[in-house]
Amino acid sequence: GLASGFLRSGEWDEALRLYKPLLEGGKPNTRAIKGAMYISEQRGDMPQVVELARLGRMFAPGDDDFLSSLARYYFREQDTTAVREVVCDWVDRRPKDPLARLNQAALYLMEGNDPQAESVYLDLIGSHDYLPEPYAFLAEMKMEAGDFQQAEKLLHRAIATGLRTADSRQQLAALHERTGKARQAHEIYSRYDIGQLKMSGLEFMGAH
Repeated sequence: GLASGFLRSGEWDEALRLYKPLLEGGKPNTRAIKGAMYISEQRGDMPQVVELARLGRMFAPGDDDFLSSLARYYFREQDTTAVREVVCDWVDRRPKDPLARLNQAALYLMEGNDPQAESVYLDLIGSHDYLPEPYAFLAEMKMEAGDFQQAEKLLHRAIATGLRTADSRQQLAALHERTGKARQAHEIYSRYDIGQLKMSGLEFMGAH
């Protein structure tokens, strides 16, 4: 529609003008809520994003976009109680949804329950072996535990999925750096422009 066109072209005020009537009344339009959320996020207005996500959740309780926005905000705020309420509801509604399960694992880690988090990641690897995130997040756990060999195997499996490989490759480079394999780390980091490197890569390349 016209509002979507304004949204794509960056004419956010015009898009919001069209969205506003759709956000009011007894049953607001969920697409309009998501459009307004996107604009608010781009403008850095996180309280407004959360308010809209809560509104959207009231009318579309199982919608991934609303639940993930709320979970992301509460994780950032370290609000364990709020995270637990959102994530548990999400998993109850969509028990096979990989995004819900990844957030469940993150909640377990937040609560210090590493075995349960690892169990979720292994379950996701079994059911969604084409996704890199379960391998990469489990690799992070293995790195923290000092099991660098297993971490490297998991990162290679993440890269083999062919999805979002830049993140997994840079994670592997950080592992190489941590285990004294500077040459291998340099080979990976040097594939990326400065703007593509994470902080660990910027620090490494700056020192080498």
